Amino acid sequence: MDYINNRAERENVEVSSIYILPSSFIGIRRAMKQNYQDAMAICAKFGKPTLFLTFTYNPKWREITANTPNYHSASDHPDMITRVFHLKKKELVDDIERKKLLGFPMAHIKVIEFQKRGLPHCHLLIWIESRDAPSSPEDIDKAICEEIPDKSLYPRLYASVMAHMIHGPCGAKINTKSPCMDVERCTKTFPKNLIAGTIINVNGYPTGGVIILVDMPTIFTVGE
Repeated sequence: MDYINNRAERENVEVSSIYILPSSFIGIRRAMKQNYQDAMAICAKFGKPTLFLTFTYNPKWREITANTPNYHSASDHPDMITRVFHLKKKELVDDIERKKLLGFPMAHIKVIEFQKRGLPHCHLLIWIESRDAPSSPEDIDKAICEEIPDKSLYPRLYASVMAHMIHGPCGAKINTKSPCMDVERCTKTFPKNLIAGTIINVNGYPTGGVIILVDMPTIFTVGE
C-alpha cells in the first residue's frame, strides 16, 4: 500500500479503488493455499487415500453429439461442455458418497483440470473405511477386471473398452510416431508383460491403474 501511494504521488496520479478478492474466488493464490491446507488436514486425519480415480470428459457423449452442429466440434461449445461434465461428475460423486458403490467413504478430494482444447477432467481421491477397502490381490480382482470383456456377452462394455481404454499401437517395430514414443521406447512401458493376477508392490501400489467407466457396473484397469 505504501509503495503504491508513494509511486502515485511521484507520478502525480490518484490511486483507484482497491478490491481484495476473498479466498472463495477460484484460481487466486489464497484459494489455492486454502485448498492445499484443507487437503493436508484430511490426509492428517484419515491417512493415505484408498483410491485415485480420474474422470475424463468424453466429446462423444450423447448429450453433446445431439446438440452440436455438424460443422462444429465439442470444444466450440465450452458452456455446454461444462454443464454436461458437471452433471456427469455430480452423478459419479453421488454414486460414491450416497450409494456407496466403492464402499463406505470417509472423505474425498476432487480437482478439475482443463486440457488445451478446453475439455475438463476430474482427479478424485477417495478414502474408504478399512473394512471395505481392498487389502489383498483377491479383493482387487473382485472389483477390477483386467481383461477385454466378451463381445457377445457385454457388447456395450466391449465397445467402450476398445474405444477408450486400449493403448497404442506403439513400439519401435509397429508405430514410432505414436505420441507416447521417446526415441524407440514407449514412455508408458508398453507392451506390458502378461501376468495371471494382481500383484501388490512393497510401496502399496498394485500393478495397473484404475479407470472407472461411468454407467458401467465394473471397474477396469488398463496399463499402469
